[in-house]
Amino acid sequence: MRRFLTHAARVAFLAALIGLPISADASSDLLGPDWTPPIYEPQAAVPPTAQAAATKALRAGKQAAQVAFKNPKGEKVTLESLIADGPVILIFYRGGWCPYCVKQLKDFEQHRADIEQAGARVVAVSTELPEHAGNTKEKNKLGFAVLSDPEAVASRAFGVAWANERYGPGLERYNGNDKGEIPLGVTYLIDTNATIRWAFLEDDYKKRATPDQAIEAINALD
Repeated sequence: MRRFLTHAARVAFLAALIGLPISADASSDLLGPDWTPPIYEPQAAVPPTAQAAATKALRAGKQAAQVAFKNPKGEKVTLESLIADGPVILIFYRGGWCPYCVKQLKDFEQHRADIEQAGARVVAVSTELPEHAGNTKEKNKLGFAVLSDPEAVASRAFGVAWANERYGPGLERYNGNDKGEIPLGVTYLIDTNATIRWAFLEDDYKKRATPDQAIEAINALD
């Protein structure tokens, strides 16, 4: 399995080379990730169509947004903590109610060992409430993290959120509100510097990244 140094490890290594003592706080300041400001703030209006959202979404080569999610227990999980141990394949999916999403998640589960062997791990995120994220994980026997993005805060920050009023009433029991806000079916490869190294970005919800594409992108990392 390919090994990736964390930011603190890189700082310690560089400090050792030049004989410079450095504190943990200084390490974080010197080589902590740079982040892209949120594309949409938490209360800002998001596009009404997937096509419009796709024009704003973060793309490969950009820095990721500094965001946090919730696990099925409702505990906070930051993107920074996720990438601290190595690159992450971040899958935004619409919800456990979407058959195209479920198929993609199952496909990635089937190839999870190959992805981990290549040097990354999978994390899936939707705007569903934490308990529904947990249901999706359990029902589909997913071995990777399935997280919640309440109120689409992270999806907004990445620019992948859009709102379909027709979806609102039907999604209220899943999302906890009737805004109808869901993410595009985007898949990112984010490295330990918070750089988006690869992005599968489509406005057609039927088109999804495949595990083979993700593995190819991981293998292309420096």
